[in-house]
Parts: sequence; structure tokens; C-alpha cells
Amino acid sequence: MPEELRLMRECLERLGFRDGAPALTAAGADVDPYDMLNAVAVWLAGRTATAPGADLPPAKALVYLTGHGLLAKNGEKVSVACRKYDPGVLLNEGTVTPAQFVEKFVENAVGVVDEILLVLDFCMSGQGVTATMEQALREWVLKGEKLKLWVVGSTHGVDPAEQLEFVTAFVGAVDEAPDSAEHIGIPWLREKIKAGGHSVEAMPTAEAGDGEVLPNPAHMPAEGPTWLTGEWERWSAPARGLASGERTGWFFTGRDDAMAAVTAVLDADGSDRRPRLVTGRPGSGKSALLGRVAIAGVAGGELPLIARSGPLPPPGSVHAALRLRDQWSVRDIARRLGEQLGIEVNRPAALLDALARRDSPVGVVLDDIDRCAQPAELVGELVRPLTAIPSVRLVMSSRAPWVPGLEDVHVVDLDHRYRAGNDELARYLFTRVTRARGAPLANHDARHSAQRLAEALAPQCLATFGIAAEVAKGLVTPGAHQRWPSDPLASGRKRVTEVVLDLFVDVLSSLGGAARSLVNPLRLWPREWLPESLWLQLSALSGTGGEPTSADVGRAAAAVPSLLVSREVDGEVWWRLRNEPPELDWPSDEVVGLLLAAVPEEGGEKCWDRAHPHLIRLLVRWITAPGCTELRTLLRSGGFIVSVPPTGATTDFATYDEELRIRTTVWRAVHAGAMDLPTRRLLADLLLAWAGLPRHGTATSARASLDWAVPLAAESAVVTTIAVHGNVMATAHDDASVRLWVSADPEPPRVGAIERYRMLAGAVAVPRSGRRTVAVGWRDGRVSLLSDDGCVELLGRRGRLRADSLVFATDTTVAFLNEGRLWAVDVDTAEERLTWAPTTRRLDRVAAGPTTGPPSLVVCTRSGDVLVRDAVRDTTIGVLHRMGDAVTALAVSPSGRTVVVLGATGNLFVHGEGSSLRLHRTVRHPVRVAVSDRLLCVAEIGTPSTLVVHSLADLEAPVLDLMLPEEPAAVAFRDDDSLVLSVVGGLAQITFLGDKEGSDE
Repeated sequence: MPEELRLMRECLERLGFRDGAPALTAAGADVDPYDMLNAVAVWLAGRTATAPGADLPPAKALVYLTGHGLLAKNGEKVSVACRKYDPGVLLNEGTVTPAQFVEKFVENAVGVVDEILLVLDFCMSGQGVTATMEQALREWVLKGEKLKLWVVGSTHGVDPAEQLEFVTAFVGAVDEAPDSAEHIGIPWLREKIKAGGHSVEAMPTAEAGDGEVLPNPAHMPAEGPTWLTGEWERWSAPARGLASGERTGWFFTGRDDAMAAVTAVLDADGSDRRPRLVTGRPGSGKSALLGRVAIAGVAGGELPLIARSGPLPPPGSVHAALRLRDQWSVRDIARRLGEQLGIEVNRPAALLDALARRDSPVGVVLDDIDRCAQPAELVGELVRPLTAIPSVRLVMSSRAPWVPGLEDVHVVDLDHRYRAGNDELARYLFTRVTRARGAPLANHDARHSAQRLAEALAPQCLATFGIAAEVAKGLVTPGAHQRWPSDPLASGRKRVTEVVLDLFVDVLSSLGGAARSLVNPLRLWPREWLPESLWLQLSALSGTGGEPTSADVGRAAAAVPSLLVSREVDGEVWWRLRNEPPELDWPSDEVVGLLLAAVPEEGGEKCWDRAHPHLIRLLVRWITAPGCTELRTLLRSGGFIVSVPPTGATTDFATYDEELRIRTTVWRAVHAGAMDLPTRRLLADLLLAWAGLPRHGTATSARASLDWAVPLAAESAVVTTIAVHGNVMATAHDDASVRLWVSADPEPPRVGAIERYRMLAGAVAVPRSGRRTVAVGWRDGRVSLLSDDGCVELLGRRGRLRADSLVFATDTTVAFLNEGRLWAVDVDTAEERLTWAPTTRRLDRVAAGPTTGPPSLVVCTRSGDVLVRDAVRDTTIGVLHRMGDAVTALAVSPSGRTVVVLGATGNLFVHGEGSSLRLHRTVRHPVRVAVSDRLLCVAEIGTPSTLVVHSLADLEAPVLDLMLPEEPAAVAFRDDDSLVLSVVGGLAQITFLGDKEGSDE
């Protein structure tokens, strides 16, 4: 049955069986059972004749019979039809019984075969099992009492299609054998075939045991290649896919295309004699590839089944193999090659002469020809002459992709054409974590997890088997990772980073000089790119190996192109390791000291603006790392807090103590927007002073200076309104209090008088004469007068007063709005009078007019008209502005000559003497506005809140643009140059510099 023979033959060849009847196989697939019976006799006779002299160990034999089965009428005899079978004629050669094959072994197998497996795969083969064993026990009890025999056969009926099912089930069971045993036990095999739904019968002799005829293709031998001695033993670990220090297992995986390219030169019948040069970076698998060639090709070597897949060199084709060492000279190498070849030599020329006289092929393997003490001499004196000898078949490896002097070689480049694929690396990792002894994922239930783990880690190994081997070694070493296997992927990734770093360190160390110092800076922020100039500077400062140069970086990149990657940013080359390495394990303060040393200095001060931006980011990352004590010191430095943005901070500032938490809040606030350095200085001093901490210094620039800033105690509540003119300032607060302040520039003001009431103050006003008096309009309509002598009531409750509806019309007269009408009250006599009660308009806001000329008032109507009233004659003397929508804010300069009107749609207009301007942008509500004859202040409340000050000479470009972390509560100009600002927690005064004509210079 040709198809059954083919399937079984392929299976047995994979198990290492040799065809005992190759002549029959060559004759065709249709093998006659009678011819096969004769072939068994011939093989046994030949084996018996050669056994004593050859000292061959007893063999294990498997006989597979397929074909047309015949059952005798009495049901006791089963046979297989031969080619000459004629059902009408009884010829001896017409049929063969399975028992006849067993008889041949019983008669001739003493000392030649110690175990037999007879597999019957034909119609009625189930009865053949029973009949064969009965005959064996009955007729050969004496001759075969020590013979170990198993007979296995299908018990299906006469359907030929079922015969193919049996051989398929047999092969499938063999492929699924558990890896724990060296051999596949016949009882296990029988149950496995039955589990697949196929009936099978199996019977043993008394001595057969479980059967050891079938080797287990999945079994992983614990021992290495026992046939290696001396220098050959150095090939054992790499040839089996093991990392340094490992001893057990056979894990070499893949590389079929590279192996085929290399082993072709060792084929004695091949026409391609060109030497093979295997090239690749460290870890690419050169030594493993050459090691596999060496241990499989050496005479007497026989790989275990699990290691036989893929192309292999012909047995006995490798005669000498050396892994070169750095200290070996050319003479050392020649002498060692001679020892392996049985040639006593002490110089290369003698070795070459001896090899030139040999006619039969000589396979030589040399690993790392660029690592010996004299690589150029090695090529010139030994390697190149070896390539010219016809009998020599040379296989070599080198880290360099091209070796001078070896031009006519077949290069097997493991970095490019023969690069390891992720699928190969995944198979390798999967085998390691499932097949290594004690591996956490070795049990069958964990196979799916192991596969996902291998597929996830394979790309991170950078097409490098060396990395994969070290990663696997760490993952299967007992106790290496306590988290394993609860989080195997995390453990695997951690191991990858460690291995890649170790490999990088080894390469840099091999380059010599200052190259080794290049390692640590790349670990300061593992996932980030590092500019080359900063890399070199930090490497030199680290003090671990001199001052590296760009040439050292270039050599490192050439040595490990797959580990080190680069890109160009703004004309500078930036670098990082392709795999994120472990972060530098130095103490935080030590790292910060290194980074600070890289910041330029001048006059003992750090020049933060001249430091590389990435150095600043690295510094921020490390000073905010847990355990770093330098952050407090740096934040107390005015230059640092305003010059270094907190980009890259790595900690939660909420865990700091109060002072440090305040300083980090200020630090973040001054860098929250695109503010220039002078503005950041001013904001930093503002926020620190409001928090009750010392300012860094007077925040002064060509545009503005901070005169003072004071915190408001919690019991002071929030300022809601400011009225100020000259040295007189009053504030209303949201705790129903009003304060009259005592100013003594340049010192911060202090509270002089306080009035508290049961209602909030809706408006406050101070006279322009400098008199220390403040008029207060309470929300219930009551009007009071507060001075240093106390508070007196001018008017009783008259209705709700708003913040901008009360003003000093003259030094002795207070004008206010009530129920849409304009009133006046004399502060000395408390006499009140109605000054304007329009019938078609409802008055909404009032402010004081210019100080020059007759006293006047600026009055807004609810419809959006802005009018000027004579405060003495009580007449309207002009229309200043017609808004077209409701007025939401009205502000007048301290002199009264400049008026700002803001509409509900966000349009803002500035009216001066003979001029009218419009702000180029729409103002966002809610908002606070203030104006002087030089400046306009717009403080918008929101996220973020902003305070923008414009020069009236140029409304396009702001004089100051502050982004405030607190909402601005009130703003007012003390005079043309000084702005008083309040937020939730403080008061401040900023003076704007420049000439009075509006120039910023």
C-alpha cells in the first residue's frame, strides 16, 4: 500500500530510523512482503557478520507490514498477500505471515537486536496480533524467551480507507508524545490512538516492558553532546542555543536558510567550494550557527532527535573547529588546528603543507577570526592560504561585514539577508520557557500564555538570538524574578532591558578608550532621545572613562547598529538605545549634581538660558524624583524658578511639605503660559509674596516693576472693590467690611480704619483731593462715610446700590444712583438732592469726570449711551459714546480725562481728550477693567485668568501679559503709572515704566 508506506517511512526517518531495505525502497513504493521477508534475513545476516569486529550495540528494529490481509477459514492464521498470490492456487511464496518476520529475528538476532516492534496495518491485522503472539509463545518460547517484542495492529475491518486512518493516527500519536520520557511507551501509544477514535490491538512478550523501540522526538536530553572533548567542548553551549553559563537543553531554533548556505561547502560532492564567512553583530548567532555545524559534522557526533530538524552538515564532514580567543597568536591557532587534525605542527606553514598533501576533504571551522591577537596576520598567514588548498572546506565567522584579504568568500550576513525573524525568535523563546527544566510555563495548560509571551518579547530582542538567549536564561532561572509567573510579560521585558544594556556595555568596553563612559547618560531618561553634544558632555562629567568624542559615538553606532539608533533634530544628531534600558540606579542627588555641573556658569551664577533645553528637562525629571533633596534649594533660587520650566516632572507635588508645595505651585504657575522672562520674574515675586514667602528680589524690567505685594489674612476675606487715588486707598471685602489703608511708598500699605456692617458694600469711592475719607454704598442703600476718625452715616437705606454707582463728584459731594436716578449728598451736612430723573432713560453707572474744569460726571444709561453731566449745574453737556448694547463695565482714569466703556458683546472702547480707540480683540466676560491716561488694564476671569496691560499709544502689543493662577478680584490705577491688583489671597501694586507720552522705552 504505497501511501501507507510513504507516511510511515517519513515518520520513522524523523525518529532516526535507518531503512533496513534501501534496495526495495529504491525499486518503487510497492514493496512485496515476500521480498521484505528476505530483506530482513539479509540484514540480520549482515549485522551478525559485522557485529563482533565492529563492536556494534544491539539494534532496535521496527517492521511495518501493510497490504491485503488474509484470514484462514479456521480463523487462527492471518497472512499478507504477496505479489504472486493466487487465491486458486496454494503457493508457499503467495502469502507471508507476520509470525515469519518474528521468526527471522528469533533465529538470528542474538546480540544483534534486543527489541522489536511489529506494526500490522492491513485487513484483519487485529487477528494478526493475537495469532502472531500465540505462535511466538507456543513455538519460540525457548529461543525467544529473552526477546522483547511488541505487536501492534489496527483492529478495523476490511475497508482499505481505514488503513490510511490507522497510519495517520499512529503518526499523530508519535508527534504528540509528552516530552518527559526518552521513549514512547507502547501502552501510551495504544491509548493515544484509541483516544483518536481508532481501534487498535497491542500485545507484548513477557520481557517487553513498555517498549523502547520508538524514540521520543519531543524528549529534551539533560546532557549535552557527550562526544565532544577538549576544544570541541567550547562549542557545546552555543550550538544548543544556550546562553553563557547554561549547561542543559537543546534549543537551537530556525536559521534554516543560513544553515543551508553554510553547510553546502561541506558537502564532498558539492561543486561550491568557496569558503563561508558568517558575519553579524554581537549576539546575531554566529557562534551558535558555527557550533551547530561543528558538533553535527564532527565524526562520531549524533544529535538527539529534538535537535535534528533543518539542514545539517554531512556526518564526519568537520575535522577541526576552534572558537578563537583574544590572546591567541597565529602560531597558537595553527598548533591547535594541527592537534585536532592529527598533525603535529608549530607554525602555520607546516600546517598548510600537510593539508595540501591531503586528497580527501577537510572541514575546518573558525569562529571570530577578528578576535585573535593578530587578526591581519591570521588572515595573511593562515586563513587566506587555507582557502587556496583544494581539499579544505572552510567555514569562518567575523563581527565585521568585510574582512580585508578575504574577497573571494561566500558571505552569510546574519544582520541583513539572513537576519533572524521575529517568528524564529518567538519559537526559540517559546521552546525555552516551555521545555527548560523547571520552566514556569512548562505545563501543558500554560502553553497559550507561553506563546503570547514569546510573541510579545520576540520583537524586543532586535533580531538578535544572543539577546533572546539571555532573556530566556533569566526567565527560567529559579528565583530570578519573584513576580514570575504572575506577570511573566513584565518580567520578560525587564529581562530584555537588562540583557540589551549588558550587551551594549560589553561592546563599548571592547572598543576601549573613553567609549565605555557613553553608557550611563543614555540611562538618565531611558525612553527619551539624547542630543549628541549633551551625551558627550555628560559622559565626560560622569568620570567613568575619560572624555569621549563624536568618533567614539560613531564607533559605537557601527559596532551595534541594531542597539543604538539616531535621528536628526534641528541639525543635531540625537541618540537612544532601541530597547529602553533600565534607569540609572545612582542616588538622585548624585545624578542632579552631575546635571548641574553641565549647566554653564558666569560669575558663580548658573546661566540657565544657555543650558541645552534637554539638559533642563533631564534636570527637572531628576530633581522631582522621590528622595531628591536638591529641589528645595533650587526653588529658592530666583533664577531657577523663572528660567527652568517644570516639563518632565515625575512626582506628585501634593506629597511635599507646605513650603515646598507653595514653591512648586509658583514654579508651575510662572511657566503655565508663553510669558517672557521679565513677566515670569514679576509673577514669581507676586505669588511668593502673596503666599507669605520671601521674594527673590525686586522684579524690575524695562516695562514694569513690582512695588509691593502683601498676603491677605484668611480673616480679611476677598477684596471685591478697590477705590484708590494718590495715597488714599479703600477696599471692600466679601465679609461685609470696608478698609481704609495707610500708604507709605515704597512700603506696602497697612490697614488704618475698618467698618463692618451686616450687608456687603456695593460701592466705595475716595475723593481726588487726597482727603483720607471713603464713601461706602452698602447693598441695602445705606451710604456711610469712613475716615480715620470713624464711620458716620450720611443716608439711610434707599435700595440696592451697585459697585460702580457711587462716586465723589466734588471733594464734599457724593453722587450716587438709586432706582435709575442720579442723587447727590453733601458729606458735611448730609443734605441730599435729586439731580437727574430722566423719563425715557434709566441710569445704570456713574463715574467722576475730568479734574480740570468744572466738576463733571460720566453717566451710563441702561440702553448703552455714555453721557457727560455738569455736576454743579446738573445739566448734560455731551454724549461721549453710544454703545448699541448694554454697558457691562465703565472705568475712568485718575485724572478723569480717559474713559473706558465695555459692552456686553465684548467690544471695548477708550475715549480720551480728542481721541477714541477700540481694542483690537473681543474681551471675555467676566472681566475687571481699569484705565489711566497712559495705560489700559483688562483682567479676564476664567481658565486661565489673565491680566493684560496695554499702552494707549499702541493697543496692539501688550505692555504686560500675566497668566494668573488666581482669579483677579479687582483692579484700579492709583495714578497714571501704578496699578493696584487684588486676588483671593493678596494685594499688590505694579508700576509701569517709560515716559509719560506712552513710549515703552
